[in-house]
Amino acid sequence: MFGVISVISNPAAWGKENLLGGAEIKAVNILKRWHSYGVHVHTLETYPSISKLMGANYDVHTVCLPIRLRGIIPVLLMMPILFLKFISKLPAIDPRQIDAVIASTSNLSDVAPAWFISKVLRKPLIVAFTIVAYATSASVLYRKMKEAREEPGIIDSLLITLSSLIMLKLSKSAFLVFALSEPVAEVLRALGFPNEKLYITGVGLEHDQIDESPEGQKEYDGVFLGRVVKSKGVEDLINAWNIVVKSKPYARLLVIGSGSFMEKARRLIAHLGIENNVKFTGFVRTAKRFSYLKASKIFIFPSKFEGWALAVAEALACGLSVVCYEIPVFKKNFKECESVLMVQLGDTRELADAILRLLDDEEALRRNSEISKKFARKFDWDQIARFELEAIKTHLTKAGVNEPSIK
Repeated sequence: MFGVISVISNPAAWGKENLLGGAEIKAVNILKRWHSYGVHVHTLETYPSISKLMGANYDVHTVCLPIRLRGIIPVLLMMPILFLKFISKLPAIDPRQIDAVIASTSNLSDVAPAWFISKVLRKPLIVAFTIVAYATSASVLYRKMKEAREEPGIIDSLLITLSSLIMLKLSKSAFLVFALSEPVAEVLRALGFPNEKLYITGVGLEHDQIDESPEGQKEYDGVFLGRVVKSKGVEDLINAWNIVVKSKPYARLLVIGSGSFMEKARRLIAHLGIENNVKFTGFVRTAKRFSYLKASKIFIFPSKFEGWALAVAEALACGLSVVCYEIPVFKKNFKECESVLMVQLGDTRELADAILRLLDDEEALRRNSEISKKFARKFDWDQIARFELEAIKTHLTKAGVNEPSIK
């Protein structure tokens, strides 16, 4: 039987909040399907296990970090301990059941352990890249990392740039690379990753869960779903909503998720005097977010860096109009969807105007709902899982390694 080990470190959850990023959700959705096809799946994960939160029943090996962490310096200092804890779990895994080792994301905390385990077990390494914030020069990479940080200090930015350079160096030895979208693949090609080892995957949706989630009353005029961090445009979201409230004093915004920008977001809302217009849910387990989305009119996602944006696809499947910034991945993935409105990156006035136009046009919201649902039907996790497994099968066969059997 074909088998894999996947490293899912999820460093975003090493702080005080439980967080599920789109990259980790994508990884678990693929692994769950591989397991159902007969693939023997093991994961190495930090607590809390995303696989368990998402109801997976393959073999999960969880490690607990001794303290809760936040910030790049504590996270990097904890890396050797995390590395050793992951390695300590290997004796519980029969190496004869393993044919490939997977880094579920391009975080160094996934890639470094996966790279080492692949060397120890002499198994091919596969790396999944989900973001576009990389560059061909260290200086440009540093600038991108500084822009994405909550507190863009020189030391923090230098450290995360260094960790990214190490990750890229290790990843170039990968047997196979999965890129979440064409913009991600373009960056990897520019960085020297060979095209013959590069596959573009995309994302899928849990259509059954979305369809089963009840349609409720539209309690919220706008909704955001994602990590509450600077790079997701949360500050821009709040400033744009402040403009909306000036025209519609009772307009309500729902923010689903948690993250390192949460306290600053609350302070900004208090400063603007719109506490009664914005509600935070904090961390929400997987299926619950669909009912929240369906209770809203417009999905607002002013993210500045994305590899794909699973949240946008989920919002479309729930029948929402979408307002977002015009960034390359959105233009590539959603340009044909009439219910997705893109505005100039960083223009909160234009963002607010687009929201107001939709709120003033109930007919457009109803029409867009059907357009969104129809467009979202093409996103299929099973299709992507089979595509990725077929890619692995093809390359293992070329390399003369046992290939996986697919039901």
